Amino acid sequence: MFEDIYNDPSHPVIEDIGCFRDSDGYPGHPFGVAIDINPDHNPDTQDYDAPYNPDSDPLSMNENHPIVKIIRDKYGWDWGGDWSSKKDYMHFSFWGG
Repeated sequence: MFEDIYNDPSHPVIEDIGCFRDSDGYPGHPFGVAIDINPDHNPDTQDYDAPYNPDSDPLSMNENHPIVKIIRDKYGWDWGGDWSSKKDYMHFSFWGG
């Protein structure tokens, strides 16, 4: 998955990946089947202080971003930007949710 991102002709940038947080109640992060990509540029919708500008910031991801297309569309991981309730644009999960 990361090799595909690295080799993508658009050269998307991953600045930061988060996986495990001590206070995280979701088991996907500690088990490595959920990741947060570029969290400083892709907030969840409850974190209004983080910037989210997918039209001008190449680190902010929308549904057309190459990282989303690779992880969600090619590998079938769930993307938090697709959630119907609160959005979590940084979040990808193999288990969903």
